Amino acid sequence: MKHPCWPAAAEDSTPGFGNQALEMRHQDSCYIHFASGDGISPAGALDVAADKKPPPCQKLLQPTFHGEESTKHSVAAADAPVRQQQTFDMDVESTCRILAKGMWGPDKEALLRSLSVDVRPSYVCKVLKRQRNLDMASKFFNWAEVQPGFSHNSCTYHAMIGILGKEKRYEDIEALLKSMQKKDRKVTPEIYIGLARSYGSAGLLEKAIEALNQLKDVGCKPSVAAYNSLIGALAKAGFRQKALAVYKVMGQSRLQPDTYTFNILMHAFKNTKDLDSVCKLFEEMRNQNCEPDVVTFSTLIDALCKAGEVDKAALIFEEMKHRGCCPNVVTFNSLIHGMGKANHIDKALELFEEMRTRGLVISTVTYNTLLHGLGISGRVHTALNLFKAMLERGLMPDVITYSSLIQGLGMAGRASEARKLFDEARDRGHAVDGSIYNVLVDVLCKADRLDEAWEVFGQMEGEIP
Repeated sequence: MKHPCWPAAAEDSTPGFGNQALEMRHQDSCYIHFASGDGISPAGALDVAADKKPPPCQKLLQPTFHGEESTKHSVAAADAPVRQQQTFDMDVESTCRILAKGMWGPDKEALLRSLSVDVRPSYVCKVLKRQRNLDMASKFFNWAEVQPGFSHNSCTYHAMIGILGKEKRYEDIEALLKSMQKKDRKVTPEIYIGLARSYGSAGLLEKAIEALNQLKDVGCKPSVAAYNSLIGALAKAGFRQKALAVYKVMGQSRLQPDTYTFNILMHAFKNTKDLDSVCKLFEEMRNQNCEPDVVTFSTLIDALCKAGEVDKAALIFEEMKHRGCCPNVVTFNSLIHGMGKANHIDKALELFEEMRTRGLVISTVTYNTLLHGLGISGRVHTALNLFKAMLERGLMPDVITYSSLIQGLGMAGRASEARKLFDEARDRGHAVDGSIYNVLVDVLCKADRLDEAWEVFGQMEGEIP
């Protein structure tokens, strides 16, 4: 029976590229959505000066200046927005410092008034987004409401609902929404989508779907990206089957899942080592003519490698390139790790060389992956040469680097060199923790150098808390 991950005949099609986590298509003016993030809204999703009015359409005639006077006016005009932003940031910073100290009371309110800040929605929104204490955020929200000339808008309500969502205060959210409606404040689509994410993070699927359906109340309908936002929240919180259920609801709503939908789900099931589900989703993606991107292929390759299916991973890798989708560092690292674990060291080295040829940035993580594979396969000489090249490139070895090399030297019966490398790491001030000590102690014990092992163990007890 054909494995669902077995590559089909390559198609002459070119996939779309780009960071899928940020690529949310604005499908029509009523489809409001945003990318994933914690709580109700991603950082900065509504960080706009909501109180600013758009400029008039007509052009304003500007006076013409000449010579030195013209330069002064030009510099002043250019500096004005910078100074305004600096003042705004200082006001927000000063306010947050006041809120961070002590309990709320008359003294704190007096300090806030002493700042002489122009209390506007953009200022309140920014301050709220920096709060981690629900009680303090609520008190500030209520304080702002009674300031002369101030009125909460959708931005400030959104920020407050976001804080309540993170604390799972759903009854308070419902109360705030009712308050908005009583005051004829506009409930924006972002609020309903964020509310759905918040319910999703708690695994409250029915409430989450209900929140999305409330988009109809503001003249909108859930978009693919809105559903993706909920699927992402469910998957991140570990509710994979519920995320899959939302994907099915999308289909029932006659919405076509996109590449990002499948990427979220495949990644979630990959993290639980559920290879069958990953492969089925990939096959379903192709059946729906949804183009896989580099994230899709990398997720599948990583899942296959972790399951020991490195030959199939290599075939998917070749299909990926044939379709014009360029592998990235993550793709190569997964394959190199898989090949090393399967003792296909020559193939791992070929992949490493291909990375260099493609001009990809090779980090310590990549070197560590290859060093580990070389070490456990007995290719210690090659590993040491690679380590030397790594240092020459100016890369800093870490705990995994030294652990891999010390373990490899130990397996090759070169305990003295393992001890020497450990001492060099300490002398150079490189990272040395309990895991490296444990590896070295194990190497020395297996080499029947028990006195030395006890000595190292004693050093570890004196240096590692």
